[in-house]
Amino acid sequence: MYNIVAVIACHGRLPLLELTIHRLINKNHVKHVVCVGGPDERETCEQAGAIFVEHENYPLGKKWNAGFEKAKTLGCDGALFVGSSDWLSDNWLSHMVPLLGEYDLIGKADFYLLDIGETRRACHC
Repeated sequence: MYNIVAVIACHGRLPLLELTIHRLINKNHVKHVVCVGGPDERETCEQAGAIFVEHENYPLGKKWNAGFEKAKTLGCDGALFVGSSDWLSDNWLSHMVPLLGEYDLIGKADFYLLDIGETRRACHC
């Protein structure tokens, strides 16, 4: 089994962030979730089971880098770049993880989004 770490640069959206962390741990079976954010996000992230790294929101690239630097200290085999509202299908990692030995970067050419507002609509990107 591979040691996969999900990194989330978070800012607000706490109820959805909590659900995203739970899903990554319980459905996608990542080893760790590293959240990078401000003091307002710490409690939600830690209570949901994430490792928290405090970092200012700007510049955003430095914020992401802080999360990936923490992921490196966890001895991970691979890292996921995940937004606070990004959910993976249950079987995505089981299809992608075997490719880690062959490729340095694995991604998707397209994906679906569910836009949740007054109405819900599926978007193919």
